[in-house]
Amino acid sequence: MNKHLESEGWSFVEKTTPTPIHRVLFLPGLWGSDVVFSKILELKSLVDANIDLIAANPPGFKGMPVPPGFDFRIESYADLIEKITMQKKIDLLVGHSFSGNVLIEIAARHRYDGKLMIISPSLQRRDELKDLLKLDKYSRIPVVSNIIWFMVPGMMKKNFSPYFNDPKFLEAVVEDAKKVPSAHGKRTVIGFFDHIDKHDNLANRLVSTKVPVYYVRGEFDDVGFSEQNRITLETNSLIRIFDIPGASHFAMVDKPTEIAGLIKQILA
Repeated sequence: MNKHLESEGWSFVEKTTPTPIHRVLFLPGLWGSDVVFSKILELKSLVDANIDLIAANPPGFKGMPVPPGFDFRIESYADLIEKITMQKKIDLLVGHSFSGNVLIEIAARHRYDGKLMIISPSLQRRDELKDLLKLDKYSRIPVVSNIIWFMVPGMMKKNFSPYFNDPKFLEAVVEDAKKVPSAHGKRTVIGFFDHIDKHDNLANRLVSTKVPVYYVRGEFDDVGFSEQNRITLETNSLIRIFDIPGASHFAMVDKPTEIAGLIKQILA
């Protein structure tokens, strides 16, 4: 049975083993929650391998509060995640999309000595979806941003529906997404793109990693990944790139068994 816990603005869904050998922390993308990792937590293979699994909702996600004065920058999320990894003694961080970009920052800072699995991040602004690029643009325009973000909750189901065939799963994802206050969502989107613009190409930042990184993408991922960036990442032997056949942007939902296999592989 999964345990549900809250601490310091975080909420967690944990599946623990009696004698754990490793601990894995899962982190969602924009408007995501622990739900997108629920299929992995259901798998018996990781429990049998004595791996503790923790699906997290960081501050600002799923309606969780943020620390006073929190600025929603990628660097600030990296600070929060590095702190929680120390508290929970995490061996592997798994970050999807937005959280994948946070893990790139963690890899480049060289403060965390565990392993990283990065699922479908955006290395450059041009890699992102047109709708999200437009949302970033309009979020920076006074008055217009208020109108747009008033409409965002009503657009959640339409935006998520291409990725989830199960109506109940889709409803659970959308329900959690709507718990994010518009003010938090707007600042997170702006902070996300500000970080990409600051570094121009995050492939050049990730390639400096000193810890093992599994870079994972779905075969049908709609977030871009250029051949040049693939070549750049492959110059560091600590980075391994995996394309998951038949998977979309949410590879851990489409192919949980394959992702679990990679988790066991990187921890072996």
